[in-house]
Amino acid sequence: MLASYTADAVWEPQSVITVRVPDPVAVRLLTQHHALSYSEPETAKADQPAAQSPADPRPAAGSGVGPGVFDDTPVHSRRLVTGEHLRTLRAAMRDAEQLYVVFAVGSGLEVVALSVLEERCAAGWQGSIIAGASDLPDALFTPLPPSPDHEESVWPARIHDPHHEAFGGHLSTAEGERVLVRLLEGRRDTNHALRSLALARGVADLRQLQAVGYDDRDFPRRPFASAVWHGLLAMEQLALEPFEPDTGWQHASGLPLGVLAGVQAYTSDAEGRYQGRAHSPRLQAPASGARRQP
Repeated sequence: MLASYTADAVWEPQSVITVRVPDPVAVRLLTQHHALSYSEPETAKADQPAAQSPADPRPAAGSGVGPGVFDDTPVHSRRLVTGEHLRTLRAAMRDAEQLYVVFAVGSGLEVVALSVLEERCAAGWQGSIIAGASDLPDALFTPLPPSPDHEESVWPARIHDPHHEAFGGHLSTAEGERVLVRLLEGRRDTNHALRSLALARGVADLRQLQAVGYDDRDFPRRPFASAVWHGLLAMEQLALEPFEPDTGWQHASGLPLGVLAGVQAYTSDAEGRYQGRAHSPRLQAPASGARRQP
């Protein structure tokens, strides 16, 4: 209710939330005991009852986090998100720095981190938030079974026999989810990481997933757990020996690259720990340093 009817939010020096609510709700807030304290501003009109927590005589001002900013109204009724909205969200939500599906007329649907969205709003971007990673429905995600006790390694042995039924299985989306769950085993943010992975898979240019700036502890901001990269990318290098010329000491066939010649591939992992990232849009192609899950 507070999120839906918020008219203003002032977090410093004290947390004061101004809400505009229907008369029955205002009466209940002002007359009964709650964990939060409420008072009616002196400037509130009779036909627009309001309640504040804690006592503050200032009238409602600003846009705050009102209806239609996030996911509390139909999509066609969403309001344009502003920098003020995002600052309020970051102050009120513990895991605000996550991936969001956003829409703008000029750029269409995109998946970006909150810090990237803050930069865009500051530069004049106009668009709406459709949903965050944490808003994705539970029905979309099938609970994965626990790992067998005998499964010691997160990274199983590679199968090189092309006739084996499990050949190439380490490149599948299911394998990416399994690796992610194993890496986060016992942690509470596994479900959130799976939702972030689902959104990240729809991004053509993985460089868009990079967050901007530092948090209040001076750590680089991250929109999801680092293990999500392992579910999204196969951390392997492409072996080009069959295509290299025969030098005498290195026996190779010198075959032409063929269809591989036009493949865009990452020269390093998409998180940017190494120099020289390249863009690979939705290609099930090998890469130098990292490879997209097909």
